[in-house]
Amino acid sequence: MSSHTFIDCNGLAGFMSLGFVQAGMEMQSRTGTLNFGNPVAEVNRHHLGNSWNSFFSDDSSEWPVKKTDVVVGCPPCSGWSVWSGPANRGPDSAAHEHTRAFMRYAGRVAPKVIVFECVQQAYTQGRDTMNKYRLMVEEISGKKYDLYHVKQNNLQLGGFSYRPR
Repeated sequence: MSSHTFIDCNGLAGFMSLGFVQAGMEMQSRTGTLNFGNPVAEVNRHHLGNSWNSFFSDDSSEWPVKKTDVVVGCPPCSGWSVWSGPANRGPDSAAHEHTRAFMRYAGRVAPKVIVFECVQQAYTQGRDTMNKYRLMVEEISGKKYDLYHVKQNNLQLGGFSYRPR
């Protein structure tokens, strides 16, 4: 049986990818609008595997599409975070362009599963927007997806800080 594969899109420094690799999945590539965390992933190839490549661009239509089981990512959630000022929060926040790019890309890839991390307000304040994003993916991919919000806290997962997600 072959292992499952994934693409990290807007995954920042690759910490979510590390969890997927430790669970036995193979990372195929890293892509997105947010290259600033990629140097950390590059120097940690010994933990993330060596078979992946990376390509970053502000234009999500340029990101390479590969057949994969899962697209994972961590686009900035400052558009929902209560730590952002009111002018930088809500469905029209500039930070959401990274999430929309993630969704457009996930739609083009059309994997079995799409996973991204966000603050709990994406479920409460942003539920309508999250449903619109799901519909965007379905329209682009031609596939049906279910939307699940998994709420957890960094402390519950062995972390050192109270950080609800």
